[in-house]
Amino acid sequence: MNILKAIFFRLLKINKKPSALEAFILNKIKENLEEKEACLWEKQINDINKVYRSPDKEEIIFYRMRNGHPYNDISISFINKSDEILIAKVLLTSVNNAALSLEASVWCVNGFVSIINYNHGNYVDYFEEYIGEVGLDELAVECEILANLSETVLN
Repeated sequence: MNILKAIFFRLLKINKKPSALEAFILNKIKENLEEKEACLWEKQINDINKVYRSPDKEEIIFYRMRNGHPYNDISISFINKSDEILIAKVLLTSVNNAALSLEASVWCVNGFVSIINYNHGNYVDYFEEYIGEVGLDELAVECEILANLSETVLN
């Protein structure tokens, strides 16, 4: 039964945790947040237990599941609970080939880290392999925080 389940999830591009590239991007953002937001950020990322990747690899959706249903623990949500807010953009560029770059836009939905959108889904595999083979030292990284996660927003 576990083998069938694994095949099913693999076919649907569903995993339980963020990939190395996704974790790297999320960690870069955390490093640029204020201490309180960084703590909540880490708790939210650690709570992710389902990841959907679109077939074109341009959209990644993070879920926190309980008993088969999406669940968000409000004790770890950000104060800013906008319906959808662009938190940050992270630009990754290959030091060996400046023409190869990947921009990740990271979004919060209702106070929770929820989505990564890539500008070039066809580069995702390249950067996943690049990180694994060459390491992070050969990667130029720019991170721009675009939203205040501590701002009170009424929906």
